[in-house]
Amino acid sequence: LLGEDGPVEVRGDAVQPFLKGTAEDPLGRSSVVAAQKKVEAAQKQVGLHDMSWLPTVSAEGLMLYQNFDGFAGSPFLAQAVVSLVIPLYDRGERYTATRLAQTQVEATQRGLDFERRSARAFLASAQADLLAAQAELDQATAQSRLAEASVQQAEDLASGGLATALEL
Repeated sequence: LLGEDGPVEVRGDAVQPFLKGTAEDPLGRSSVVAAQKKVEAAQKQVGLHDMSWLPTVSAEGLMLYQNFDGFAGSPFLAQAVVSLVIPLYDRGERYTATRLAQTQVEATQRGLDFERRSARAFLASAQADLLAAQAELDQATAQSRLAEASVQQAEDLASGGLATALEL
């Protein structure tokens, strides 16, 4: 487009995929989508905290090779350690973290509900504004037709010599 002369074609269909929250889908607004993602993230936090109730297994390994035999009589040494931790008591920390994550889900769900209501209210307001604008346009069109008819009538009377100076 830079450096080219001539008209540039602009189409609305190329812009449509980027528009969110259209009249058909007010819940596609970015604020609603963001609130939905927050709810999903909060729900995954609950799942993460639920996993803290499970036992944990850890394994460690050590391999060592020396170029002399040393006291062991072998230059190769290997060790493996496997541990299993079963949480029995933690003064309620896991329960508190899980409950806090659940309340976070409830709070983000309320935020999502608010965003959905706002999107629907915005859509209803926009539709009401559109109807009002259409009514004003219809009224202005009717007034314009009436004025054109009045002018035409006055010109016809004037051309026939039947109009007074006041009517013109």
